[in-house]
Amino acid sequence: MENNTLLDALIEFNQLNDNQIQELHKPPKLVFSSHPLLIKAADIIREAIEEKRKIIICGDYDADGIIATTIMVQTLRKLGADVGYYIPNRFTEGYGLNVGTVEKALDKGYSLFICVDNGVSAYDALKILKDHKAISLILDHHQIEQVVDCTHLVHPDMLESFDRNMCGSGLSFQVSHQLIGFDAYLCSLAAIATIADVMPLWGFNRACVMAGIEQINQNAYETLKPLFNKTGIINEQDIAFQLVPKINAFGRLADQVNVNQLVEYLSLEHPYTIQSFAKEMLRINDRRKEINQTMYIEALSLIDEADVQVLSSPQFHEGIVGITAGRLAGELRKPVFVLNEHQGRLKGSARSFGGLDLRSLIEPASHLLLRYGGHAAAAGIELKKEDESEFKRLINEHVLNLPVLDAREDGLLMRMEWFDMDVIEDCLRFRPFGPGFVWPEFTFKHVEIRDVQRMRMGLRFKLMIFGRLVDAVSFDDTMNETHLPVFNTIRAQVSIDEYRSKRQLKLLIKSFEEH
Repeated sequence: MENNTLLDALIEFNQLNDNQIQELHKPPKLVFSSHPLLIKAADIIREAIEEKRKIIICGDYDADGIIATTIMVQTLRKLGADVGYYIPNRFTEGYGLNVGTVEKALDKGYSLFICVDNGVSAYDALKILKDHKAISLILDHHQIEQVVDCTHLVHPDMLESFDRNMCGSGLSFQVSHQLIGFDAYLCSLAAIATIADVMPLWGFNRACVMAGIEQINQNAYETLKPLFNKTGIINEQDIAFQLVPKINAFGRLADQVNVNQLVEYLSLEHPYTIQSFAKEMLRINDRRKEINQTMYIEALSLIDEADVQVLSSPQFHEGIVGITAGRLAGELRKPVFVLNEHQGRLKGSARSFGGLDLRSLIEPASHLLLRYGGHAAAAGIELKKEDESEFKRLINEHVLNLPVLDAREDGLLMRMEWFDMDVIEDCLRFRPFGPGFVWPEFTFKHVEIRDVQRMRMGLRFKLMIFGRLVDAVSFDDTMNETHLPVFNTIRAQVSIDEYRSKRQLKLLIKSFEEH
């Protein structure tokens, strides 16, 4: 479509440079790196297999860590390696390679340790491996704070610009390709992990996600199919909102299920076994949603007028705090900390809003923290309960000195000429959307309610917008059809809904405003 002004607005909204605009119009091909670091990583693994060494893959409990572990395990099994794996319990063992895991693995005769999606901060564990003359290979994308004393490290920052933003699974997929060539299923898994870890969708990431989604739709993998509650074409949003939460639920509810089981599930081939385990995944995810909703309602009761919300409760589940913090940050349009209180300590997650860097926000109160890890948009912290008030005071004073929030968080004001099937469809062909090229929320003004009905997880609306009747849904469980907010403006995501061969524009309402 010529002269699509909405596409022009999207490019301006995302502040794309010339190279990125070119990638939109000419998507990158899936080209694998031949960087010496990746070649050496593959050589280390080949040599270990030839020498019949026992190899252990040490993963992490989020979707990227689980999938990176799966990619390496499947690759090494195809090569006939003697391979084991272990993903730690987030509550009892914490993040990444730890001393306990290393000591147990050494006792069992493992001598090549491959860390995926972790390792660059496992200083104590790596020292033990070095002392025992074990081989340590790290495929990690987290920030390097000091020298990593391992046998070999592969980090995206060390690679070419095309590969610079890979997650742990992307790195594992690259090494896998060095060892066994292209594998369509592993490509699909790497794409899922790239979406799950909210990586910028440019360069290799864009090529991998596009190729992976194509493979998912072509092959209808038995392990993935039951996890989508959708028929038809799968896209990156379906992966992000339907599949990824089900994978992450296993790591989040480590007090109820063993995350290591997911590696085997993603490797299953027998349909009956797959169906049985998929039902368990759905059950665990339903439990996660129940806990999340209870926490969300509890958190709402704790909100005050502060510019940065610090919410704590013994009722908050440690594995779900990040989800609640993210949801509230988006709704309140301010940074939010959600902390579990246990035995005099607060431990939880923070989510930023509007481009505000959490590391800068926390800096004046960093002396109060027992533990901190994360990046600009998301972080995990731990502090004493007795220091909570001071922590809150310091960061709320400091936030006033930080740069103004990114205006792009305000989304785009929808115009009548944009709210058209052909215009929206023309923009959607530039998928995948994600970090670096987001499909924004749109603000709709002068909205009239024509009908509202209760559905299982929220409300369904008929709205009059730009003189046409439009379907919309809201998944806000705190509302019902008899107690609606007074509004004539909404912020909503726009999509094209297809049902029984009928296609129409549909809105997912994110917030209501009265103007």
